[in-house]
Amino acid sequence: MLKGTGITNLPEPPALEPTGITTIPGATADQIKSAQITATEISITVLSDFGIHQIRRRSFTDEELEKFIAKHSYQYPKVVQLPGS
Repeated sequence: MLKGTGITNLPEPPALEPTGITTIPGATADQIKSAQITATEISITVLSDFGIHQIRRRSFTDEELEKFIAKHSYQYPKVVQLPGS
């Protein structure tokens, strides 16, 4: 996830710290503060209304679901520069 060399699905959503900082698996606060990690990519996939409706009604194999989501979704990535970089 930190290298930006592909898609990474986290097993669980990142935990939000009370300070509002999102933890990054494999990265320490010291690495972030010392600018060893200069940016992170945030990406969201949004399904169309049709896509949501069909996923709720139909059953898919893993391969069919992957193709269906690719066809009926929009992806919005954003690279965020971290402070100190």
